[in-house]
Amino acid sequence: MRNWWKSLSIGTKLSIPIQAMLVIILFFAHFWVMDHFEQEILDGAERRATFSADGVINGMNMLMITGMISNPENRRLFLSKMGASENVKELRIVRAKQVQDQFGTGLPEEQVTDDMDRRAMTSKRAQFLLSADQNTPTLRAVVPFIASTNFRGTNCLKCHQVEAGSVNGAASITLDLTDEFRIIKQTQDILLLGHIVLQILLFFSIYWLIHKLMSPIVKLKSVMESLHLRGSMDQFVPIELDKGSLDEIGKLSAAFNQMSKALFNSEKSMKLAASIYQSNADAIVVTDENNLIVDVNPAFTRITGYTLDEVIGKDPKILQSGRHDKEFYRQMWQSILNKGHWQGEMWDKRKDGGLYAKLAHINVLRRSDGNVYRYVAQFSDITEKKQKDELIYWQANYDSLTSLPNRRLFNDRLGHALAASKRNAHYGALMFLDLDKFKTLNDMMGHGYGDMLLVEVAKRLKSCTRDEDTVARLGGDEFVVLIEDVSEDADVALQYVAQIAEKIRAAIAAPYQLNTYTHYSSPSIGVCPFYGNNEPIDELIKRADMAMYQAKDSGRNRVRFFDPHMQQLVEARAALESDLRLAISDQQFQLYYQIQLDYDLRPIGAEALLRWKHPKRGMVSPAHFIPFAEESVLIMQIGHWVLDTACQQIAAWSHNEQTRNLILAINISAQQFKQPDFVGQIAAMIQKHGIEPSRLKLELTESVALDDIDSVVTKMHALRQVVGVSLSLDDFGTGYSSLSYLKLLPLDQIKIDQNFVRDITTDAGDAVMVKTIIDMAKNFGLNVIAEGVGTEAQLAFLKKNGCMAFQGYLFSEPVPVEEFEALLLFRRNQI
Repeated sequence: MRNWWKSLSIGTKLSIPIQAMLVIILFFAHFWVMDHFEQEILDGAERRATFSADGVINGMNMLMITGMISNPENRRLFLSKMGASENVKELRIVRAKQVQDQFGTGLPEEQVTDDMDRRAMTSKRAQFLLSADQNTPTLRAVVPFIASTNFRGTNCLKCHQVEAGSVNGAASITLDLTDEFRIIKQTQDILLLGHIVLQILLFFSIYWLIHKLMSPIVKLKSVMESLHLRGSMDQFVPIELDKGSLDEIGKLSAAFNQMSKALFNSEKSMKLAASIYQSNADAIVVTDENNLIVDVNPAFTRITGYTLDEVIGKDPKILQSGRHDKEFYRQMWQSILNKGHWQGEMWDKRKDGGLYAKLAHINVLRRSDGNVYRYVAQFSDITEKKQKDELIYWQANYDSLTSLPNRRLFNDRLGHALAASKRNAHYGALMFLDLDKFKTLNDMMGHGYGDMLLVEVAKRLKSCTRDEDTVARLGGDEFVVLIEDVSEDADVALQYVAQIAEKIRAAIAAPYQLNTYTHYSSPSIGVCPFYGNNEPIDELIKRADMAMYQAKDSGRNRVRFFDPHMQQLVEARAALESDLRLAISDQQFQLYYQIQLDYDLRPIGAEALLRWKHPKRGMVSPAHFIPFAEESVLIMQIGHWVLDTACQQIAAWSHNEQTRNLILAINISAQQFKQPDFVGQIAAMIQKHGIEPSRLKLELTESVALDDIDSVVTKMHALRQVVGVSLSLDDFGTGYSSLSYLKLLPLDQIKIDQNFVRDITTDAGDAVMVKTIIDMAKNFGLNVIAEGVGTEAQLAFLKKNGCMAFQGYLFSEPVPVEEFEALLLFRRNQI
C-alpha cells in the first residue's frame, strides 16, 4: 500500500484525500440537514400536539365554567370534536389523583394507562413519544394540566381545592405523522440526489482545479525529467508563465526558471572549466584536506605516466625525485599554508623512474569557515625548456671543445673572486697559460690533433686544481686558472700558488698520446697574484698575459710572475703593431738579398729577405716583427708586397746579361699559401711583370704541407707545372714528419736548416742529420741547398757530402740590391 501511494502523482495524492474529505463532509452535512429537518418536523408536530393539548385544557376549563364538565358525555363529545382532525388519531384526558379523590374516577379512558401518563403527571412536563412505524408513523404527546390562576388546568383553585402548580390531569394526543414523514422522505431523496450531483460537480471541479494548479508543476516535472534524461542543461527551455501569476506555484515556476537559468550558465561555465581542465596542456592534480589525491586530468597522465586509478587516495610524495631536501619542501608548504599559494620549479619522477623538471603552481581552496577544502596543483613539463636553457647557458658560458668556462663566465667569476678577496682579505692568483708551438702541431697534424691536445690539457688542468678553483679556456691554446681564497699571508699564498703553477707546468709538459702519435708540448705560464685589487678585470688579465709572454721570451716551458716592467713590454708590443701597419702604407719595407752559390761557388741566385727601416727605430730585425705579423692578418699584406717587389726585381734583372738567369727565392707564409686563389695570385703577378716563371722560387715551410696534404699537393703541382715556378722546402729537418711527406710533395729543392749546419763540424748528430738529408734528397732527385754556411770547415763538410748549393755569411750577409749587384760583379770578376 505504501509503495502504491508513493507511485501516485501529486495531483492524485491531492485529489484522493480532498474527494474523500468532501464525501465525508457532504455525508455528515446530509445527515445533519436531515436530522435538523426531521427535528424541525417533529418539533412542529410536538408544538401542534402541545397546542392541541392546550386547546383541550382550555376547552375543559370552559366546560368547567359552564358546569358542563361534570357530564362525561360532554367531555366525550368535546374530545370527539377536538379529535376530529385528520391528523389526530387519538385524544383523551387523564385525571389526576387529587381530581379523582374530589370528583371521582371519571371515565375509564380518563385513567392513567401507562408510564408515559404517570411521568407527565409526576414530572409536570409534557412527554412525547415518536413511533416511526413505516406504515403509520405517529407522535403521542401527554401534556399535564397545571393548576394556575390563568385558567391553565383550572380556573379556580379554590373550586378544585388544589394548590397552585399541582397537576389536575393531562391531555394525551396522538398525531398521525404520515404526511410529515412523507415530506421528510421526499426531502431526503432530494437531498441525496443533490448530494450526488454536488459530489459529482465537486469531483470534476476539484479535478479541474488540481489539474489547473498542478499544470505548472507537471510542466516543471516534465522539464526536470527531460533535463534528467539529457543529463545536461544545454537544451533547457524555460516554463511559460501566465502574466501576473503571483501565486506560490507561479513563484515556484519563476524561481525554477531562474534557478535553471543559473544552472544553465553554471553548467556552461562548468563545461568550459571541465573542457579547460580536460584539455589543458598543463597537468592538474587535486588533493583533499589531508593532501591525498582525489582527481587528475589527462595531461597529468601524459606527463607522469600515472592514471587516476593508480594515484587516487595517495600522497603526491610518490612523485618526489629525491633531488630536493626537506628544507625545500618545508619552505614550499610554509608558503602554501601562510600565503595560500606557491609557485616554483622542481624536479619530480615519472612512473617509469625518469626525472623531469616542472613549473608548478599550488593553490589552497578553503571552506567558508576557513578550513582547507582542497589543494590544487597545476604544473607543466619544462624539462625540454630547462635543457634548452641549460644548453643556451652552457653554450654562452662554456667552451664547446673542452667544456671549460669561457671568457664570459670566467670574467664573471673573476669579478666575484676579486670582491671576495677584498671582503675576506685573502690572497688569490690568476694564471695565464699558453701552449708552446701549438700552431706547429695544427700545421703538421691538422686541427683534429690540435683539438685532442686541447681536451687533454683541459683534463690535466682540472686534475691539478681544487674544485673551488676555476679553469677556463679563453680561445685557441690560451687557458686561465683562477685560484681563490688562498691565504691571508702573502708569503704563504705566493708559495702555494707557485707550487700549483709548477704542478700544472709539469703536468702539461708530460707526453701526450694522440691516437698513434706521441706529442710533446709545454706551457708558458704567467701568474698575477691579487689581493682585493681595485684594478679592472681586463687589467688583471693583461698582467697575467704579460707574465706569460715573459715566460715565452725566457725560453718557454716556464712559470713567470707578473712584474711591473712587463707593462712596458706590452705597450711596446702595441706600438709595434701600430707602426707595422704604417710601414705597409708608408713603404718602409725593403728587400735585402743574400747570394746563393752552386757547388763551384758560382752565383745561381738569391733569397729575398724582408727588412723594415723604421723612421725612428731604425732597422728592425725580422725576428721582432715577422712572428707578430704571422699571428695577425698583416702577414697577408706583407707577403703580397714581397711577391710584387720580388717579381719587379726579377723583371729588372731580366734586362741585364749578368743577372737575367738568377733565380730569386722568396718565403711564403702558411697563411698566404692557404689562400684559395694563391696560384692565381702568383700567375697574375708573373704576368703583370712579364717575367720568366722559372726565375721565381717559392720557399715553403713544412707546416704548409701538413694541413690538407691532398689540397697542398694539387696546389704545388699547379704552381710547378701550370705556372712554372720552382718550389723549395725551407727549414727541412726541424719538423715532425718531413720524411713521411717528402715523397708526396712535388718539390725542386730542399733547404737544410741553419740550426743543423751551424754545428756539423762539432756535433756528430747534426753531421749525421745533414748527411742523411743530402743522401735522401739525391735519392728523390732533388736539389739540396744549405743555409747558414759561416765557415770554410762547414763548406768543406757540405761539399764532401755532396751538397749542391750554399748560402750564408761566409759568402755574404743579406744586402740591398745595389750591394748585391756589386757583389755579383765582384764574384764574376774573380771567376
